[in-house]
Amino acid sequence: MTLLVDQQIDKRIERAYQASYKDIFTTFSPTDNNSVYNPDCWAADFDMTGISNYNDANPAKSGTLITPGHFLHAAHYPLAAGDVVTWIARDGTAVARTIGAVADGVAAEYGNAGDELAVAVLTADVPDSIKWYRILPSDFADYFGSSDTVLRPLGIDRPVAYFDQEEKVLIQDADDFGASQYTIYFDLPTDAARQNYYEGLIGGDSGHPSMIVIDGELVLLGCHWAALYSPFTTALKAPLNTLIAAADTAAGRSTGYTVTEYDLSTAACMDIRDSVHGVTGGFTGPMGLASSWQAGPDAWPGAPGDEAVLARPAAAAEVYPQIAGTDGSFRRPAETTSVLPRVD
Repeated sequence: MTLLVDQQIDKRIERAYQASYKDIFTTFSPTDNNSVYNPDCWAADFDMTGISNYNDANPAKSGTLITPGHFLHAAHYPLAAGDVVTWIARDGTAVARTIGAVADGVAAEYGNAGDELAVAVLTADVPDSIKWYRILPSDFADYFGSSDTVLRPLGIDRPVAYFDQEEKVLIQDADDFGASQYTIYFDLPTDAARQNYYEGLIGGDSGHPSMIVIDGELVLLGCHWAALYSPFTTALKAPLNTLIAAADTAAGRSTGYTVTEYDLSTAACMDIRDSVHGVTGGFTGPMGLASSWQAGPDAWPGAPGDEAVLARPAAAAEVYPQIAGTDGSFRRPAETTSVLPRVD
């Protein structure tokens, strides 16, 4: 049976919950080749090898590979040239690579989300045993449907996997994202089974990724820079490629790499277009994305992607200060004056 997008996660957490199901490893030994992936982890069949588990500068910091030679992390919590970063292959082998250069800082038009992008280039590519991750294509709404069906295809927010410094894979809900919206917002899960796998981010979790699951494959949405906030890689594809080129230049490498989009046209789980919403023949466009954005109890003022006027519903806003970061603050879009803790 083909799973719908949400079922890619929900079907994996149907069994009786145990806390150990969140652990990526049963043995974590990144300085040798003795790490063991946890076969009982709810996400055990996903390839998590491209999410860095260790570095020699600050083990809490993380980087997620977006090419064989580049990883994305948080600019306010960066690694630096000369740092050695380690990824763990499925067989437990530790793969270490040295950072050649780090590039950050993009055009002001990308706002806070762009400010938090940092791309590191390695002095040598990782081997095929280490995964690098694709991003959603800019036309993803053509496959998911309108903004309402992107976010709430079965009446509740869409689940995504996210990672932390404690080597856990957790679950939160994607509350809002759009192809031209530079920030992606997350929420505490409303579904009881997902709530078992939720933990609030703490100091040191910045830079760890959030991912949606397509046909059993992790697809990168972004890397956290604040509690429940992340730059959205799809909307930031152009500046990501600019940073890749800048890092290459600084390191004296010429990789020719750019970020890669996931081809949703071949994704089996995209039958959500027909089986959930009763649409035949697939979508030819985003099904009124702009108009649906302003409808219903979760209404957002302004057009999709307009961060100058986006303001979260008051009820949802209340949960954010409860998840504490430890250093600095991040101000939500201009219409609201609330200040959020930043997670370092």
